[in-house]
Amino acid sequence: MSVLRTITAEIQKGMKQGLGDEKKSAGAKASEVSPGGELKKCAACGVYNAASNSVTKVRDGETVYYCSTQCRSKAASAA
Repeated sequence: MSVLRTITAEIQKGMKQGLGDEKKSAGAKASEVSPGGELKKCAACGVYNAASNSVTKVRDGETVYYCSTQCRSKAASAA
């Protein structure tokens, strides 16, 4: 039973710390980039994805972003 109390206390402690972080970040400037990175819209399906996680292709000197290799393939076959 004491193990369960310890786990519960740790979870509650973590939740309280997380809420404090949210309050601090609420005052952040709108121009700041989120920790996940800049969001890019998939050219094939329209889903937004972090640029760092996106699949890219350079077309006519411009970088095009896709949410997955499947969307990149779908866009290539449609072109």
